[in-house]
Order: sequence, then C-alpha cells, then structure tokens
Amino acid sequence: MTEKEEEKTEELCYYRLNLMSLLKSSYPEYLDDEDFISSRAQEAARVFEDAVRNGSNYLDASAEANRTLYRGLGFSKFDTVFTVLTEEFTKELKEEEFRPFALKMMPVCEDVFAKYELREDFEDSPEYDALYTEITGRIVTYIENNGIDL
Repeated sequence: MTEKEEEKTEELCYYRLNLMSLLKSSYPEYLDDEDFISSRAQEAARVFEDAVRNGSNYLDASAEANRTLYRGLGFSKFDTVFTVLTEEFTKELKEEEFRPFALKMMPVCEDVFAKYELREDFEDSPEYDALYTEITGRIVTYIENNGIDL
C-alpha cells in the first residue's frame, strides 16, 4: 500500500470511528446501518481530501468534512428519551438503568415522534415542549402497565 493509500485508509477509519462514537451515544437506531456508516465516512474523507487539494487548511477541511459526516444528525430521538428519563424518572430508575431503559422505550415512543417534523433545530422550537410532555406521558403509561423490566 502506498503512503497516499495509507493516509486515505487512516482518514476513512478516523471518520468512521467518529461517526460510530456519535451513533453509539445519541443515534443507536443507526448503529446497524452499515451502508449509512460506510457511505457517510467515505463521503467525509473525500470532502476532506478535496478541500485540502483545493487549498483549504487542515482546520477548514476538517470542519467541512465534519459537516458532511454529521449532516442530518442534529436532533436525537434517543437523547430526548434519555433526557426525559434522567429528568423525570430519577425515583423509578437507577443511574445505570437510564440508557438500557431509554433503548427499550425507543420503539414505544416512535409513534409520538412521528407526529412531529423533527428538524435539526427542533429542540429549540416551541413544539419540543409538547413532544417532551407526550414522551413523558407515554413512559408513565408504559411503566404503569408493564413496570420496569430490564
């Protein structure tokens, strides 16, 4: 492998690992989407390489590649459910139970999310409070009917 090919492979691994890290923490619903992960990492690496080739400095090229890598990943359903649990259910759940229970609640809350247009800046919109309230209510109902079974 040439030095140039090694650099490309390192860039691709770098973007892939960064994307995987974000997906693991905030977008677990994408973790099994290998096509999404691979294509987005490849696209970010290409954007970085093109930017450098066209005269951008490292920081500008990196920022452009990151915009490509994280495009469309501004609002996280998982983070919303996790936030509701950590703010509203501290008596019902232990700290180590928040993430597993949030993962369990994702399909339970999906139809609530479907009612809203979830754009990147949704968390800053007035509709977010209504969503937050509906998610809280859905989780309360779930716990009342099913308990907390991890």
